[in-house]
Amino acid sequence: MARAADQAQSERAAGPDLRLRLPPIAVRTEAERVARFRQETDAAAIEGLVPLAFPVCWLASPEIRLALSRAIGEGVLPVHEAQSFAFERRLEIDADYVIEAELLRKDDPPGVHLHAVVLTPEGEACGRLEAVLRLAPIAMRSSS
Repeated sequence: MARAADQAQSERAAGPDLRLRLPPIAVRTEAERVARFRQETDAAAIEGLVPLAFPVCWLASPEIRLALSRAIGEGVLPVHEAQSFAFERRLEIDADYVIEAELLRKDDPPGVHLHAVVLTPEGEACGRLEAVLRLAPIAMRSSS
């Protein structure tokens, strides 16, 4: 994981914005995990197909969580604002994929934007996902 953190070192954009490009992340649509996601989200069961929102599970990978922590920083609370999915082709159950992701922290308005592409191991695009987190300052109170 330390190697991923080193690779996630990024280009500083002009001004206060921060851009983090992550190394490719291997992911899989394991049948058991897809079934659990379908049950927990009450997604319609269509035999052999992965629910369209399933890639959100991959955002909890250690590599993405580490990069998000870096981009978010301290003293703020990340608040989920939006997410979207767009697919060129359906994801198959028990198949391997690769995520290429980039995080952009903006200061006006304060937030983190995640842009990711889901690819086959051969590099063919399957879809894109985006997520937006607004950053709300946490008021620190002194105990007096």
